Amino acid sequence: MTANLFYVAAGLFLVLLMAFCLVYLYMRPTLNTFWVRKHGIRITATVMGTETDINLMGRDTAYYLLARWEDPRTHRVYTFRSDPGGAQLLENHPYKSTVEVLIDPRHPNRYEMVMQLDEHAYIYKTL
Repeated sequence: MTANLFYVAAGLFLVLLMAFCLVYLYMRPTLNTFWVRKHGIRITATVMGTETDINLMGRDTAYYLLARWEDPRTHRVYTFRSDPGGAQLLENHPYKSTVEVLIDPRHPNRYEMVMQLDEHAYIYKTL
């Protein structure tokens, strides 16, 4: 009886641990974004190009900005990719213009490109 209770408790513990890990991995990008918004430093990057993402049905298009920044201290070059945006994103940020990026000073690969509300892509799916 005690052995069965032990196996049930151990199994329950493993299931809860796996569920916690999955939730953490799912929420990690969001938590990084919140951290960068609160503690990150603001830098200015240069727009180097755009990417276009068209879904398989060809009805929804998302645009991404690609911006480059060189760390003045280490001279390492970082490339940033924006969140998906609409056509206004391309109109507001032409090639070689500047865009603000919030970065984690210790890990510049954790970042968020600052975008205006009308530049975000809010794609509504219709059935």
